[in-house]
Amino acid sequence: MRLTPSAPVAAPGIKLFTTDKPVFEFLTFTFEDAECLLNAAEPEWRVLSLLVLKTGLRHGADMGMHLAR
Repeated sequence: MRLTPSAPVAAPGIKLFTTDKPVFEFLTFTFEDAECLLNAAEPEWRVLSLLVLKTGLRHGADMGMHLAR
């Protein structure tokens, strides 16, 4: 069996509508902002906070990390 892509099909009696594209806003930090954040963090969170700031990890990714001992 071979699958072929097709155009979206509207169900009978249902009118599709369009919306404006969403505007995405990204949070950016200056060096001073990052320094203040790291200075305010509790000592056990500083390394993870620095890692997140430098790599852009998302919250779920950074909280899912485990340290292998």
